[in-house]
Amino acid sequence: MELLVIGDSSSREMRSLQRGIDGLAFGFRRRDTPTISDALALIHSTACHPDVVAILQNRPDEFSRPDVDRFIGTLPLARFVCCHGLWCESEGRNGRVWPPAVRVPARAATGRLKRELDVARDNANPLPVTGSRDETFEYIHSEHLGPVVRSLRVSVISPDHAWREMMTDACSACGCTSVSIAGRISDCTIIDADPLDDVTLERIRDLNRSSGPSRLVAFMTMPREQDVRALSSCNVHTVASKLQPLSELIELICDT
Repeated sequence: MELLVIGDSSSREMRSLQRGIDGLAFGFRRRDTPTISDALALIHSTACHPDVVAILQNRPDEFSRPDVDRFIGTLPLARFVCCHGLWCESEGRNGRVWPPAVRVPARAATGRLKRELDVARDNANPLPVTGSRDETFEYIHSEHLGPVVRSLRVSVISPDHAWREMMTDACSACGCTSVSIAGRISDCTIIDADPLDDVTLERIRDLNRSSGPSRLVAFMTMPREQDVRALSSCNVHTVASKLQPLSELIELICDT
């Protein structure tokens, strides 16, 4: 089996993703090219027939729609994942270069790449490249939540009632025990850090002082580097995006 990686991996965002790819792609022969044109030349000139293609997009308009259509048409059986950086967030709303079914933020791409590699290994069901936004959302968030190795006592703190209930139910489905009063006897305290301001940070410091040995895990919609630094200074163990698949969020919570 073959994995083709296209794009510039030198940015900090993509370097982190590269480490994730290296750990996931066991059993795959990896090829790297800087552009789609180079990838097409490689495919046509050698016996390169990639099963999975990972595209690293660092800036908007880095790839053109005609090139993307031609490339996808050249590999009708391959699995595609376009891992886009922060500067490309708006392209999903304002542009139609890559189909919605293949686009994923780089910060959440490791889980999606793992699933596409599993599809190539015949260990998971595929999402068609033509999948709609609703189908894509359901595909990303439909992974089975299995039981954790050992039961944890968890507390969920969030002003968002729906998100708090979702996380509590997901933790319960994995064998965790919900603790309603944060920091009382919990092994892990889940914090909704949106919006991150001085008031939120001070509340987290107070929580950290009162929670004893409880491990703090903070989730934000789109955490920036400065957000991660600020939360780490409050002894938050892990910071992650709420946009990651629910199964990945649970894995982060249970990794204690």
